[in-house]
Amino acid sequence: MPTPTPAPDLDPTFGVGGKVIGSGNGLYDVAIQPDGKIVTVGDGVARYNVDGSPDTTFGGTGRVFIDQAAIDVAIQPDGRIVVASRSDLGGGGGGKIFRFNSDGSVDTSFGTNGFVVSVFLHSVAATLPDGKVLITEAGRLSRLNANGSFDTTFSTCEGGSGFFRVDSRTESVIQADGRIVTAFMKSGSSIGVFRCNPDGGLDTSFGSSGNGIVETPIGAGLFVAPSIARQTDGKIVVTGQGEGQLNVLRYHPNGALDSGFGIGGIATTPTSTPEFNKVVIQTNGKIVVATSILNGSKYNFGLVRFNPNGSLDTTFNGTGKVSTPITSGDDFARSAAIQPDGKFVVVGWGTNGNDRSYDLVVRYQGDSATSCPNPIDCAEFFVRQHYRDFLGRESDVPGQAHWTGEITECSDPVLRFPGESFELCVERKRANTSAAFFLSPEFQNTGSFVLRVYWGTLGKLLNAQCPGVPNGLAGNCRPRYSEYINDVNQISQEIVVNDHLDPVRINANKRAFVENFVTRAEFRAIYDGLNNTQYVDKLFETTGISPSSTDRNELINGLMNGTETRASVAYKIVDGTNTLTDGQLVFNTPYGQAFYNQELDTAFVMMEYFGYLRRNPDQEGYDFWLAKLKRYGNWVDAQMVLAFIKSPEYRLRFGP
Repeated sequence: MPTPTPAPDLDPTFGVGGKVIGSGNGLYDVAIQPDGKIVTVGDGVARYNVDGSPDTTFGGTGRVFIDQAAIDVAIQPDGRIVVASRSDLGGGGGGKIFRFNSDGSVDTSFGTNGFVVSVFLHSVAATLPDGKVLITEAGRLSRLNANGSFDTTFSTCEGGSGFFRVDSRTESVIQADGRIVTAFMKSGSSIGVFRCNPDGGLDTSFGSSGNGIVETPIGAGLFVAPSIARQTDGKIVVTGQGEGQLNVLRYHPNGALDSGFGIGGIATTPTSTPEFNKVVIQTNGKIVVATSILNGSKYNFGLVRFNPNGSLDTTFNGTGKVSTPITSGDDFARSAAIQPDGKFVVVGWGTNGNDRSYDLVVRYQGDSATSCPNPIDCAEFFVRQHYRDFLGRESDVPGQAHWTGEITECSDPVLRFPGESFELCVERKRANTSAAFFLSPEFQNTGSFVLRVYWGTLGKLLNAQCPGVPNGLAGNCRPRYSEYINDVNQISQEIVVNDHLDPVRINANKRAFVENFVTRAEFRAIYDGLNNTQYVDKLFETTGISPSSTDRNELINGLMNGTETRASVAYKIVDGTNTLTDGQLVFNTPYGQAFYNQELDTAFVMMEYFGYLRRNPDQEGYDFWLAKLKRYGNWVDAQMVLAFIKSPEYRLRFGP
C-alpha cells in the first residue's frame, strides 16, 4: 500500500502561519501572475507579493476598490487584469467587466472609462492571446474585442436554459483546437456542459444529442454552480456540489463521459458546502477540489484530492481530504489556484465567530514539502516548466515522458558516462534538456520567429531602459518581455494537434502575425513614408544582410506589379521559410536563411533571459554571454545554459 503523506501544511513563508486574514466581505476568485504575485477579487481587486504581503506597486496600497462586488478574475498575456463584477449579489446580477493595468490603474482604453456594462450574471470565461475576452452571461457566451467592444464576428453561443446563482461564477475552458466548453447547472439534479465553436455558435458535434449540449444527471440536489478544468490530455473535469455530496465528472474531449473515471465517468464523496467549489489539476494528473468541509458544527477550508482514475487519493492525508480551520468561526473556500511550485492558494471568507466577514487567503505547501525542497530540482517539474517558459503551453504526454526520462535515467550507472557521478550526470542532462527546448522546431517556429520579426524590421534596442531589468540598468529592450509573450501566444495558437506540430497552422499563424505586425504604429512610423525601393532597401539595411541584385530587384518588382505585399516581403526577408511535418523549416530565400543564421546566437542569449528569468536582459549580462558563446562556438563549452539554470534568480522563482 502507498504510504500516506501528511496533510499539506499551511506554508509558513506566506502571511502569518500561511494565512492572510483581512477586512472585507470575502473573496470570490484568485489568479496567479507569471511573476508569482497573487491577485484576488471581492470588495475590489487586491494583489499580494509571493510572501503574502500587500503589493504596494498595485494601486499604491495593494488594493483597488470598485463600486461593485468582484466575482471573477483573469490575467491577460500582457499582464492586464480582467475582472467581472456584479451590482447586487443578493438578487440582481447585472454588472460590469473591468480591465486594470498591471499597476492597478483602470485601463481607460477598455470599454467606457475602463469597463463594459454587461447584461446578466456574467463571468470572465477566458482571456485570449490577441487581447480579446470571452465572457458568459447566464447560459450565453460572447466575445469582447481588445478595446472592450462586443466582437460581432463571434456568433453568440447559447447554452440553453439552466440555473445560475448570482454569487457563483460560470466557468469555461478552451480546448486545443480553440473550441470553448462551459459548465453550468442544467437543472436541480443535472450538470450541463456545452461547447461553442472558436468563432461562436454551438458546436453540434459535441456530445450525442446533436445540439452541442450534454446533460448529466447526478442524482442529488445540485445547488452550487459547477467548476471546470481541462487536463493536459484534453479531457474535461467538472465538479458540482449537491446536498451532502461532491460530484466530479470527467468527459472525453468530444463530450462523452469517460467510463474509466469513477463509476461511469462520475466520482463522488460526501462533503457539504453552500459555496462554489473550485477544481484544479496538478501536474501529476491528480484532481484537487477546493471546497468547505463541515467539521462538527463549523465549516473549515477543505481540499479533496482524487487520483486520475477518480478514486480518492488516500496518499493525501490518509483519507484524500484535508480540513483546515482558518478563523474561530465558519470558513468557506470559494476558489483556488496552483502555483508553479505545486503550492495551493485558496481564497474565501470567514466569520471569526462573530457577525463580521473577513477576506481569507491561504497557501498550502501542496506536494512541494514532500518532494524536492526546490521543485525545479525535480525532473518532472523541471521539464514541465520548460514547456511553459519556452513553448508557452502545457506539456504533452509523450514529450513530458521523454524529457523527464532523459534526466531520470542518470539513476542507472550503466547509462552514465564512464566515471561520471549521478550528480554530474543530472547536471549534464538538465542542461541538454533545457537547450533542446530552444533548439526545437517548435521554438524556432514561434519564439525565435518573433524575435527575428522585431529585429529584422525595427532593429534591436540596445542600452535602453525597459521594465524588469534590475536596478535600473540599461538593457536590450526590443522586444519587451511582455510584448514577446503576447506575440508568441498568438503564433502558438492551435499549432499542436494530437501531440504533433501542425505545419498548416504554423505557416498560417506566422504569416498572419506578419500581416498584423506591418500595421503596428511602430512599424508604420519607419516604413509608411518609403517608396517600394526604399522599403526593400530599409529592410535589408535593418537585417544587415546584403542580397543579390537579382533577389533585391525581384522583391521590388513584386511590390510594383502587385505579386508581393509589404507583409509578404517582410516575411521573406526576416524568415522566408515554409514549415513541413513536425516543424521542419525549409528556407525559400537565401537572405532569410542568412538572417536566421546571423541571429541564432543572439536569439539564444535573449531567450536565456526571457525563458529562465522572464525579463529583458541587462546590457552587460547580454553582451557577456553573447561574447562568450561566440568565443567558444557552442553553448556547452560556454556553460551558458548551466549558468542560468543554476542561477539564484532562476531558482528563486520556484523555492529556496
